Amino acid sequence: MVAIKFVVFFVAVTLVSGKFVHEMKMPGKDIPFTWHNCTRSEPKIAVQELKMSPEPVKFGKEITFSAIVEVKEPVGLDERSPVNVDLTVNMEIPHQDQPLDICQYDEKYCHVKDVCSLIKGKKCPPILEKLGLPCKCPLDKGIYRIPKYTDRIPDFGYTINGVFNVTMTITEGKTQIGCLTFKFCLESCD
Repeated sequence: MVAIKFVVFFVAVTLVSGKFVHEMKMPGKDIPFTWHNCTRSEPKIAVQELKMSPEPVKFGKEITFSAIVEVKEPVGLDERSPVNVDLTVNMEIPHQDQPLDICQYDEKYCHVKDVCSLIKGKKCPPILEKLGLPCKCPLDKGIYRIPKYTDRIPDFGYTINGVFNVTMTITEGKTQIGCLTFKFCLESCD
């Protein structure tokens, strides 16, 4: 569950998709932080830049990330076409053939239905206010810069090690408007 909250926090702030594949090599590791677009068609929302450090991410330590996101067309204009966010979060486990499906433990973090209805009339979450990001529908066309943001990953007294593969898909009605896949190391990935 700790890993899911971290991944959801990271993904929610960065939004979705892009037309690039990016890598940052981890010192002494063969597993890079990578991200790329997985949208089947031209996305409404595209990540132009995404950075995360340190690598690997560690509990009890700080994590810093930033992003530049382009919204090419307004999102969430039609209430009959709800905006949904779905995550797939898999953890590679050493010496296991099948990855661990993290979403099986708490589905609510992995499937957010009708985002516009959820935020309508609600106070903007402090993280979005701090970053100067809108939390309303429709999300207007434009370039959104998420400046360097640093937060501490709590130390829960136990360690989860592994490579996480995350895919986030955003749909508007039945149309995919963005998709981002990224991979990162948590604690140790030897």
